[in-house]
Amino acid sequence: MTDAGFAALAAARWIHFASVMLIFGGSLFAFYALPRQTAAPELADARGLLRLAAPIAFVSGIAWAGASLVNITGEADSLLDRQALSAFLFETGFGRAWVVRLAGLLVLLIAALSLRADLRERTFGAVLITIVAALLLVSQAWIGHPAAATGAERNLIIAGYALHVLGAGAWLGGLVPLSWMLRERERARGDEVEFALQRFSAVGMLAILSILAGGLVNAWARWNSFDVVLSSAWGKILIVKAVGFVALLALAFANRFVLMPRLAETGALRGKLARNVAAEQALGLAVLAAAAVLGILPPPA
Repeated sequence: MTDAGFAALAAARWIHFASVMLIFGGSLFAFYALPRQTAAPELADARGLLRLAAPIAFVSGIAWAGASLVNITGEADSLLDRQALSAFLFETGFGRAWVVRLAGLLVLLIAALSLRADLRERTFGAVLITIVAALLLVSQAWIGHPAAATGAERNLIIAGYALHVLGAGAWLGGLVPLSWMLRERERARGDEVEFALQRFSAVGMLAILSILAGGLVNAWARWNSFDVVLSSAWGKILIVKAVGFVALLALAFANRFVLMPRLAETGALRGKLARNVAAEQALGLAVLAAAAVLGILPPPA
C-alpha cells in the first residue's frame, strides 16, 4: 500500500468511526439521560448535529470501501471497473459484509434526514437510528482483523469487538449532547443537568468496563510476547491507543469523583466540568485515530 493509500484509508476509517459513534451515543443519550418530561431546550439543536453526522458516515463508509478496493487491486482505476467492483462486493466475505453495511448506512441516512423530532423525544425513528448505528459499529468486525480468525476463537473475538465498540460509542458519542447541556448554561436547568450527569456517569462506568473487556479479549487473541508486540508497528500504535485511553479514564474519574460531587455546592464548577468533557472529546478523537490506524496494520504473527 502506498503512503497516500494508507493515509486515505486511515482517514476514512477515522471519520467513519467518529460519525457512527456520535450517532449511536448521541441518540442513545436521550433514552437514559433525560427525564421523560423534560424541557431541555438546549438539546433541540443537537438533533441537527446528528443529521449532519449521518451523511458524513455514509460518505466516509463509501470512501472506506473504495480505499479498501484500491488497496487490494493496487489500482485507483478499479473504482470505475465494474468487474473489479462486482468481484469485490459479491465474491468475497468482507465484500458482502460491505454490501450489508452500505445498505445500513443508507437506512441510517434516510432515517436521520427524515426525522423531525429533536433529541428530547423518544420516537420510533430515534429507536431505529440507535439500533442501526449499533449494528453498523458491530458489523465492522466482519471487515477487519476479527474476520480473519476461525472457529470458536472468531466468535469470541467478534463478541469482544462488539463490546469494545458499543462501549466506546455509548461513552464518546454521549459526551456530545452532555457537553451541549453543560455549555448552554443560560438555557439548561440545573436539575436536568444533574440528572443527565448522574445517568451518564452510570452508563459511562458500564461503557468503560465494556471497552476494557472487549479490548482485553482482542489483545489476548493477538498476543505472543511483549517483545514481539512491542517490536511491531501494530504494537506501538496499540500502546499509543492504551495511553490515550488511560488519559481518558483519568479525566472521566476526575469528573465523576471530584467535580460532580461539588457541583451542587457551586454552579461555577459547571464551566470546569464542561471544559473537562471537551477535553474528553478531543482525547476520544485521538484514540479513534489510533484505532483507525491499528485496523490497517498487520498484527504480529
